Amino acid sequence: MSGQSGLLRRVNVVAVLAAAALGLTACATGQHAATSDEKPAIAGTHATIGSIDIQDLSIQAPAVSSRPTGTKFYATGDNAPLTVAFINDGHSSDTLTGITSTAFSGWSVVDTAALTQAAAVKAGATQVVVAPGRSVTFGITDTGVGIGSSEQTIVLQSLQAGANPLYPGSTAKLTFTFANAGAVSVNVPVDLSSTPDSATIPASSGD
Repeated sequence: MSGQSGLLRRVNVVAVLAAAALGLTACATGQHAATSDEKPAIAGTHATIGSIDIQDLSIQAPAVSSRPTGTKFYATGDNAPLTVAFINDGHSSDTLTGITSTAFSGWSVVDTAALTQAAAVKAGATQVVVAPGRSVTFGITDTGVGIGSSEQTIVLQSLQAGANPLYPGSTAKLTFTFANAGAVSVNVPVDLSSTPDSATIPASSGD
């Protein structure tokens, strides 16, 4: 009897070890610690208008180098780059002809390498053609898993004097207008700062 009990204990120990090994294997296959790059961000929003899907839409985290640490937010006059993917599920091309907002004066498409150049932002294109069955991405950064970066970024120009400052976690209402699909309005979130310990957050209304 004692021999059977000892055998059962050994079988149970082996089963527990095997389960633990399987758990570790499952975690490893889901993500590679050496290559993953988890961006501290609020999940981007999405919208659909006609045959156009707007995916992973967010305003990039503010990182205004001209201001001291602790004031990383978008203030009057600041430009704000977007992260977004446009997907055309239709059978013909469509063109993004406008991005409007009461918070910003305009928008443009800029080479990602020229984001900090005011002249480039001002002179950027204001149309985006999305071919049928294709997607176009803007402002996507390399996540370290072979996805690559977007060569161009859409920039919202000059936060208006009457608009509230945009902090990480806040939203701005944007309207996207396409030549064929029409217009759709979206409350777009601002990504969390990549340096949250030094980011300023707005005071609550009770303070």
